[in-house]
Amino acid sequence: MFDVREKPRMVERAFLIGVYFDRSDADEAESLLDELAELVGTLGIGIVGRACVFVRDRNTRYLTGTGKCDELIDRAKELDADCIVFDN
Repeated sequence: MFDVREKPRMVERAFLIGVYFDRSDADEAESLLDELAELVGTLGIGIVGRACVFVRDRNTRYLTGTGKCDELIDRAKELDADCIVFDN
């Protein structure tokens, strides 16, 4: 008997999201997002987009608010991203 298994899909396109909690940390968050882009690139994954998000109040489920979360997911879908990578 043969087991039919679906071949796992390769991640080829990533959408990166950086999060910061103090407005004075925006430059550092961008710098860390640059570093994350390099790390993701070493895996052979292309970067299709990125966003740096200020979070005033942390949401335990999504980190950002639900509205911002939906906005980021929609943007990643528009860019045809295979995955979303957070740096927080």
